[in-house]
Amino acid sequence: HDYVEESMVYAKLIDKQNPEIDRYLEKYNSDHIISTLGDEKKADPYIRFNEKAMVKILDEKKLPRNTEYERFKSIYELY
Repeated sequence: HDYVEESMVYAKLIDKQNPEIDRYLEKYNSDHIISTLGDEKKADPYIRFNEKAMVKILDEKKLPRNTEYERFKSIYELY
């Protein structure tokens, strides 16, 4: 199941200022899905829940962010 384009739509809703999302999509080819964990770590907000930029977004939205679990769970409440 190919979920890349749909996932990146949500990623852009969550992290509008992240240029890595567009770079990730530019390299995307549905016929040959090639991605590294490094690429996904730059674009996927669900993997980036501990990064300062994501914590800042959670803070701005007044969502729980004190523990890793709270941050991970709060990412799903952003859209």
